[in-house]
Amino acid sequence: ENRRCVIIGEQVEKVLFKQTDCIGKNILINNMPVMVVGVFKSSPTSPGDARAVMMPSTTYLSVVDKEPKFSTIVYTSKGDKDIAEQVRKQLGLLHRFVPTDQNAIYITTLEEQLNAFDMLFSGIRYFIWFVGISTLVGGIIGISNIMVSNVRERTREIGVRIAMGATPNDIKKLILGESMAISLVAGACGIFVGWLILNVLSQMFRGNEDLMGDLTIDVGTTIFSMLVVMLVGLLSGLRPARLAAYMNPINALQSE
Repeated sequence: ENRRCVIIGEQVEKVLFKQTDCIGKNILINNMPVMVVGVFKSSPTSPGDARAVMMPSTTYLSVVDKEPKFSTIVYTSKGDKDIAEQVRKQLGLLHRFVPTDQNAIYITTLEEQLNAFDMLFSGIRYFIWFVGISTLVGGIIGISNIMVSNVRERTREIGVRIAMGATPNDIKKLILGESMAISLVAGACGIFVGWLILNVLSQMFRGNEDLMGDLTIDVGTTIFSMLVVMLVGLLSGLRPARLAAYMNPINALQSE
């Protein structure tokens, strides 16, 4: 209806209206009354919005500048992928520059920005996978070394078990069970720490759920992680289990 109205940022509201409600009240722009019809909050991606004042183009033309020079134009199209080139061609004809001159005017599309973000997050995802796999390999080596040391310290115990009739499979089950138990405890602690970190982050970004999404640990991911941890424990215990299962009981009983 060509009414003079604006939407102001939350910081502007605090400065101009203190603790009172600003909706429906007027502010002066170039000594002309303009009605406040809304207040918007800033976001982590646009922190300057809290200090901004936004208005319809009709309000801008009647209050601020009769002949504005816009530095940025944002437009949408209905499924035409070549719209950017069409816009460049039309502006070239209107402002007399060669449409193929990329330096004459800068045009970017949301598709290009999304592709750039996809490439960025794909790189981050691959890096996280690399770090995760490297950590698992290091965990396999570490747990295996711990179990080998454990077997050597319990040589007499294992010798007694073998002398009393324990089969190699019984010894293997014992060592593999301990190795998997260590891995499961470590994995559960890691998932608990991750859950705590996500809770802290969710508290920090409360009110910006649209930007950050739901910061929770997926149940399926948790189950898959625990299965991977069990596999790591199994692989870590193979070498020390074989070392213990085929130990000579006479030599084991004589060890100090």
